[in-house]
Amino acid sequence: MLINAKLWSAYVHILRKAIRKEYRLLTDEERHRYHKALRTLMDNGIFDEISVIHVHVAQDDLVHGKPKFWMWHRGYLKRFEIELRKLDIDLAIPYWDTTLDDNLPFPADSLMWTNDFMGAVDENGTVISGPGANWLTLNVTFSLITLIKKLLNENDIKMLLKMTQVNVPRMKHDRFKYKFSCAQQLNFLELMHASAHHFIGGDMSDLQAASNDPIFLQFHCFIDLIWEIFRQQKDTDCHIRGLIDNDIDETFSYESRPSCTYENPDCSSKYLFCDQHGSEAKCASKIRLNGNCTGLNNEDVPCLEGKCIHDKCLLLNNQTSSLLEDFKLLDFAIHLKRDMGDSMVLDEK
Repeated sequence: MLINAKLWSAYVHILRKAIRKEYRLLTDEERHRYHKALRTLMDNGIFDEISVIHVHVAQDDLVHGKPKFWMWHRGYLKRFEIELRKLDIDLAIPYWDTTLDDNLPFPADSLMWTNDFMGAVDENGTVISGPGANWLTLNVTFSLITLIKKLLNENDIKMLLKMTQVNVPRMKHDRFKYKFSCAQQLNFLELMHASAHHFIGGDMSDLQAASNDPIFLQFHCFIDLIWEIFRQQKDTDCHIRGLIDNDIDETFSYESRPSCTYENPDCSSKYLFCDQHGSEAKCASKIRLNGNCTGLNNEDVPCLEGKCIHDKCLLLNNQTSSLLEDFKLLDFAIHLKRDMGDSMVLDEK
């Protein structure tokens, strides 16, 4: 039997894995297509249809604080990803690696909160323009806002990956008291992930409303990636029936998280920079205009636009160029004085 070549090609294309990349590793075209598909799913009601599933399981306390938290959310992400791919077969949910923002002096100044990404914010942290603006949610009492709280960071992840089991005894640390009962036996990664919900604020800070926010998908995609890394580093041959590896092997995969070294300071995106001023080189999100760049080096290009001048990302004009030159002269004078002082000490000896 002969098979139509075009039909066979389309069939193979449909079965191709969804490749989940870090949000800032998407090309501009890929990111715009993702935003367009999100808006379409919001406008046609499918976004809310899927979101309300999470609302109900949160209301009935069916998933959160329980071992099935991770598998359930993996299924939730896949359900949404199917709808994305019905609109654009090459799309996948991008993950939001929060460590890239946590590496900044002030994470809320990340370019995540600009019009080309999740949307620009006002002085109160409310998203006022861009893809996340005018987003009608099921809970109309909330706005989509960002609050200055702690994000999931690299130390959290390293701590998790050193553990030999996912479930840990109840936590007494003040960081977790606001959300969970001390009587619960909680999953450590679930504990850590809660802080980012409160960093975003608005619907994300409310368990029953969190799935209203479009960034919920990208953040939980990152949490799913960390969980998968944990699984792959441990013994994966002991799955109970129904939890076989085919679930992930045949449907989606993750691109590696951005990383850099002193020898190769390339984070693979114009929207990231390699911060080399510390003891270890690390990728970080670029900083939006007027954002805080304290302690960062202009040679690493931390600002999305302009330069880091007096701890702030500013556009270059005659005045700021003069300030930059003055800053360079001052820096030179400080180093010269230090070097001369060292030389004088040597001469005295």
